Amino acid sequence: MKNHTPKISVIVPVYNVEKYLSRCIDSILAQTFTDFELLLIDDGSTDNSGRICDGYAGKDNRIRVFHKENGGASSARNLGLDNATGEYIAFIDADDWIEIEYLNLLYSTLREQNADIVACDYIIERKHSSLYINQDYRCDIVCIIKKLLNNDLKGYLWNRLFTKKLFINNNIHFPEGIGMWEDLLIIVDLYIKAKHICYLPNALYHYWLSNPLSATYSFNEEKMRQKIYVSKLLEECLEKSNLKKVCLKELYIRQLIAKMEYATDYKLCDFKKW
Repeated sequence: MKNHTPKISVIVPVYNVEKYLSRCIDSILAQTFTDFELLLIDDGSTDNSGRICDGYAGKDNRIRVFHKENGGASSARNLGLDNATGEYIAFIDADDWIEIEYLNLLYSTLREQNADIVACDYIIERKHSSLYINQDYRCDIVCIIKKLLNNDLKGYLWNRLFTKKLFINNNIHFPEGIGMWEDLLIIVDLYIKAKHICYLPNALYHYWLSNPLSATYSFNEEKMRQKIYVSKLLEECLEKSNLKKVCLKELYIRQLIAKMEYATDYKLCDFKKW
């Protein structure tokens, strides 16, 4: 079936996650929905991650591996998007894992609702605890954008399935060189461009929060500067879409969140900078 075009392209950026990578890939290959391709984007890993990817590709012809110089998750996702052949796109982080019905339920819901984006609940996993995260998407698109801005909803990529045409038709790519809130920026832009969205109240994704190498685990001033920069990009995005005025309160909340550590973190506390 060399010429077969898969329904879904699953894109996984991979960087120095040898400890968690097999768990992630195994959960994808175990899906009840099998009509997918798996794009493993090795972003210049210096551990065994690249070799693990190649090993899996040798066993399953649905897997394609791309090795590149380190450029961050955004550049890896862009490479995945540029090479994806599926009609739908799913993004999964390499240290996380998914339920066996993840693709099947998201795909069937998206098709039934004739939507551009479907979101689902997820579970935050720590070494000794799990927390079910229920998010209410049952409102219109502008309401969801407001919730994303004020942090009532999280701007993650991985608990969603998208139509690829939403990216292609609107020339949406990830901003490279940014490691914080780039997901949020793209999610807001995608929701602005979407015509119809839907929600699946099932926790199908497991978000592993105990990886000390992940971007969200550590914190420094450069990451705060990136958050402030993304806040400005969000403002520009809303301005272009004539949504700034209606989302002004929520935009201000996001701008406050971006610089909050300058007022609250004992290491970075600097009221003048705030």
